[in-house]
Amino acid sequence: FNANYWDARFAPVAERAAGPVLKRSAALVAVTGKYWHVVRDLNNEATADQPEDDLVLAVDELRLDDGRLAAKLHAAHQAASAALLDVVFVKHEALLYLLDLKRLFLAGQGDLLVHFLDLADPELAKRADLVSPTRLDALLQLALALASTKPKIPVKAALADEALVDHLDTVHAHGDATPARAPDDPARPDATGADAFVLDLAVAWPLSIVVSRRALVKYQLVFRHIFRLKRVSRALLDAWTDQMATKDLYTAASRRPLGLAFALRHQMLHFVHTLTTYVMFDVVETRHDALLAKLSTHLDTLDAALADHDAFLDLVLRDCLLTNHALFSLLADLLAAAAAGEPLRHVDAAPRRVTNDLDRAVGARLSGALALRDASEEEDDVRLKYHGSAGQSFGAFLRRGLSLDLEGDANDYVGKGLSGGTLAIRPHRETEANGVFVAADSVIIGNTCLYGATAGRLYAAGRAGDRFAVRNSGAVAVVEGAGDHLCEYMTGGVVVVLGATGVNVGAGMSSGVAYLYAPTQDPAAVLSPDVLARPLLDLDSPAADTLKTLIHAHHAATHSRRAAALLADFDNLLHAFWQVLPAADLDSPHLSVTAVQYDQRDAPVISAR
Repeated sequence: FNANYWDARFAPVAERAAGPVLKRSAALVAVTGKYWHVVRDLNNEATADQPEDDLVLAVDELRLDDGRLAAKLHAAHQAASAALLDVVFVKHEALLYLLDLKRLFLAGQGDLLVHFLDLADPELAKRADLVSPTRLDALLQLALALASTKPKIPVKAALADEALVDHLDTVHAHGDATPARAPDDPARPDATGADAFVLDLAVAWPLSIVVSRRALVKYQLVFRHIFRLKRVSRALLDAWTDQMATKDLYTAASRRPLGLAFALRHQMLHFVHTLTTYVMFDVVETRHDALLAKLSTHLDTLDAALADHDAFLDLVLRDCLLTNHALFSLLADLLAAAAAGEPLRHVDAAPRRVTNDLDRAVGARLSGALALRDASEEEDDVRLKYHGSAGQSFGAFLRRGLSLDLEGDANDYVGKGLSGGTLAIRPHRETEANGVFVAADSVIIGNTCLYGATAGRLYAAGRAGDRFAVRNSGAVAVVEGAGDHLCEYMTGGVVVVLGATGVNVGAGMSSGVAYLYAPTQDPAAVLSPDVLARPLLDLDSPAADTLKTLIHAHHAATHSRRAAALLADFDNLLHAFWQVLPAADLDSPHLSVTAVQYDQRDAPVISAR
């Protein structure tokens, strides 16, 4: 049902009409013919016959006086409109169709947009010309399948070839342009997939009488407006989540400007939520309820139904500020400002006290929040300082770009699943200052620390408990002593121990390397049968350079006295360090873990006794 269909079949030519009444009523006569034509084509048994006898005009009746002829024409039009109304709204259930349109285009079903945004965010973030319409439509169909109520109309995803403001210009000019582009057409270079996304629909006949292409364009305009509001709301909510996760991390100098920025972002979030509520409930819901009430009762002709539907769409466009260019441009600027904003970076936090060992998995929640917000390869630079005794899993799953500095001690599972972050743990300054406490002889972190770590660094100025670095596959660690089962099942990474260890070192170790400082301890007494060890004798070897570099980094991170003493006399103490490798790797000139060449072929090799 469109202008071309009717123009090809029913085009009133007033100058060929006989008499003034027919000249004035040419359009009415054409519409009446259209309606009867549709009713007959649809083969509706109740109304497909010719009009009733009192509505049929004989040739001689064309000479009736103006009043009687006009009445006959009006009655014929009313009868045709009522007949077609019955076909469209009763037989083809147009009211149910309008309800489905509301669910889809007017966000009447909230979970549908939530599912779609969750699924399609990566695709929508691409430039419009890089978006795959096929993939976007597949994600939309999946979101439809997940929705609580399944719409019955076959909607599909499309990409608009013009911005929303340009789209509005087209409608205001009463153009017939279709808003969706073919998949191979070029897109606007500055538009993202989210900017261009729009729902499209091929309305079936005869429902297209009610939902013409022009009416569908208006639905699409409102949908794009609501979709933009939803996306901006999600972006601001993510920013608010970041704020709640990081609000205690700032120094006095940064707290005020960041506080003002967060206050502004909060006001923007409130503005967008208020605007969304207004559009969804005060405009769409209220207007749609009024439309359904009119169409359900006291409706006599299709003309009245079409007029009510058009009025509904025009009022929604007006009340959503889509017909006022000045107001809409201001609104667009506000939404763009609300959605803008760079991820938070380079934060040096003020000291924060860990009050007791009930504070568990410190840093894991922040890592998750930052990972959800920013999936790019660019690193954050957030440094957190803690003071006290941390509970289990301190620094668990710490992501790249995050650093935790603890002055105190920590329980088991420190650095569990470490994923690129940095942990530095040292004793209380007051404790070391008494001259009696020796950090290298005291346990500072518990058992099973660095379990399953894949990347990152751990520096602890004290001893670790049992099973340190178990299943480590890529992290680098420096501690000043360790319990039993050091580097158990280790598959990668580097571990430096600047003190005595327990037994069964390297059990099940298949890759990676460990350095043990054993000036008085016999390494053969603590090694498992799965590894071999050899002393570091060559100061110019890459292994010695790597070891010295890691001890320097340990001292810089923890101010370790043991590290300072070793560095002060490194050349003379190097022979007390033993390099521990899996037996299968000992003859390999290269170890993939650190890309360091080991060329001490003449060093004596020892194994477990």
